[in-house]
Amino acid sequence: MSLNWNWLVNLCRDVVSDQRAIWTNPWRMANSSATIWLLYTPATGALILLDTRITRQLPRRREELAISRWASRLGTSYTMGLAAGAVLVGGCLRNDEHAVRVALLALRTIADTALVAKVVKLATQRPRPSEGNGRGRFGRGGDGFPSGHSMNSWALAALLSREFPSRRIGAISYGIALTVSLARLFGRRHFASDAFAGAIAGWYIGKHVQRCSLTNN
Repeated sequence: MSLNWNWLVNLCRDVVSDQRAIWTNPWRMANSSATIWLLYTPATGALILLDTRITRQLPRRREELAISRWASRLGTSYTMGLAAGAVLVGGCLRNDEHAVRVALLALRTIADTALVAKVVKLATQRPRPSEGNGRGRFGRGGDGFPSGHSMNSWALAALLSREFPSRRIGAISYGIALTVSLARLFGRRHFASDAFAGAIAGWYIGKHVQRCSLTNN
């Protein structure tokens, strides 16, 4: 199985379509999960009020910080992008159409989350826990809100859990996503609300991408 350059054109087109839906009609993305969507904003707001208190209670030992920083690497865009690229190449070599499909959807999801995270970070300008006075006041310059790592991992978890019927795949995917979110929190790279907001937003993006792929097929 081989791919021509049309896949890249189609990927860019799909990402543009996703971004239009995300920014102009987010309620449609929620679909059957309207209850979670409605609770998203107040829950995030409550965590913002508790952020500094939660962060102060976290352990400060070097070993735990080192483990958290190592685990958080699983949620980086380049790590996930390389993994998706490897699956794409392997799928082409083995003529596995489903593997190619999942890899392309993963690349689409990673692109979507990266764009959304970048826009929101620029708009909110929130320092990280280790920056400034540690209070995480919005509009003070920074890129802490939301957690891009958390968004990436939960978006791919939502995608994979719907692409593969196996409960084991879903459990592993969401387990990794939760690990990444907690790693960003315990590593003091993000506040609790940063990780939570990224997780929910990523989950919706992954769900949206997978649903759109079924509609278009």
